Formats: sequence, structure tokens, C-alpha cells
Amino acid sequence: MHKPICAEQFGCWYLILALAGVTFKLMSSK
Repeated sequence: MHKPICAEQFGCWYLILALAGVTFKLMSSK
């Protein structure tokens, strides 16, 4: 049985925040 990562709202928000944080770090380091 396949379960999407965004099945739980908290997990989905955590993933988005982590992605945004990494992107911000990469952009600010330039």
C-alpha cells in the first residue's frame, strides 16, 4: 500500500519548510 508523503499535514508542512530553508540558504550564500 503506497502512502504519499503529504498524507499528514504536519509532514507536508515540514517538507515545505525544509525545502524553503535550503533554497534560502543557497540564495543568500551567493
